[in-house]
Amino acid sequence: MDLNGKHALITGGGTGIGLAIARDLAAQGALVTITGRRQEVLDSVAGENITGMAMDVRDEDDVVAKIASAVAERGPVQICIPNAGIAEGKAVHKTDMAFWRNMMATNLDGAFLTIRESLKSMRDTDWGRVVAISSMAGLRGLPGAAAYSASKHGMIGLIRSLAEDYMGQPYTFNAICPGYVDTPIVTRNTASISERA
Repeated sequence: MDLNGKHALITGGGTGIGLAIARDLAAQGALVTITGRRQEVLDSVAGENITGMAMDVRDEDDVVAKIASAVAERGPVQICIPNAGIAEGKAVHKTDMAFWRNMMATNLDGAFLTIRESLKSMRDTDWGRVVAISSMAGLRGLPGAAAYSASKHGMIGLIRSLAEDYMGQPYTFNAICPGYVDTPIVTRNTASISERA
């Protein structure tokens, strides 16, 4: 598969899994846009074929504006990787609505908005890939992390529906469900789960 010159958008691309994906795609010739909340982190890892752009996936207006800007600068998004997310464990009886809504806004709304805005330009091309980074928690419940598991189950449902919507067209939709990977988010999440009781 020739990725040379194809525009790839990766949310949460400044660290962890997102950064590893960004570097691999850039090495294959893709023009990679990485997003995250901290511009200084993005700038520290940007390089040849990788451009960093601060974006809050919870903010619809920000997502709309920033993806439109990336498309104007680097062409239509042909590889969309919604990867931005938070992982924190909390027992249901300790979960307030602010915690729940922030989890959903980041993990599920963020994926939806990123995909929706990427499709606006992707549909003008003859090839596109959406690969959402979900979690093993999206396939089965994760003890002590009901909100997180629900958000990741929702992401998989979104991807499955899109795969049906675009069947027979040159755009594919898949989700990857990693287990524990040695990244900063897992270190933080492990600590929060251990304190969930």
